[in-house]
Amino acid sequence: MDNNHTFEAKLGAPKPASHYLKFWFKNQELSAPHAAKVLGVSKSTVTRLLNGEGKLSIEIANKLFVKYNIDPYLLFSLDAQYKSHIAKSIV
Repeated sequence: MDNNHTFEAKLGAPKPASHYLKFWFKNQELSAPHAAKVLGVSKSTVTRLLNGEGKLSIEIANKLFVKYNIDPYLLFSLDAQYKSHIAKSIV
């Protein structure tokens, strides 16, 4: 039995950063319109990001760090783990 599959089965499949950002926004009772205003981006940019439809850019990651102290390294690491999982599942 492959230990990686067993380990992953126990943890569950990785999720993209957007999943955790959406959870964080909800937990903070932070709306997309308010966050958009604070971040200086459009509401649709925030909404697409939270719904996993928009790509996390370096600019947005930096703004999330400056305004909300959300670590860009963590966000990009979560996305990398998710993309790696998807790539392996295609094989």
